[in-house]
Amino acid sequence: METMTSSAAVREDAVEAYLAGGPTDFPVALRRTHVPRSAHKVKVEHRGGREQFECMDRAVRDERGALVYTWFQRTPIAE
Repeated sequence: METMTSSAAVREDAVEAYLAGGPTDFPVALRRTHVPRSAHKVKVEHRGGREQFECMDRAVRDERGALVYTWFQRTPIAE
């Protein structure tokens, strides 16, 4: 599973992704990102935990053509 951070660079093997669902306070700026082309799931750190998103169908795209990853769970960050 991929963990995306603000330092994730756009690479040739990356695709644009839209992160749908999750907490209402999940930052809009984090919803549109780039993920490795092979990523089925991604995790984004938010409020002391990790929001997890999954691409259920690679044919589902948003209005701008980004792959849609849907929120499926939140997990705590182990310390």
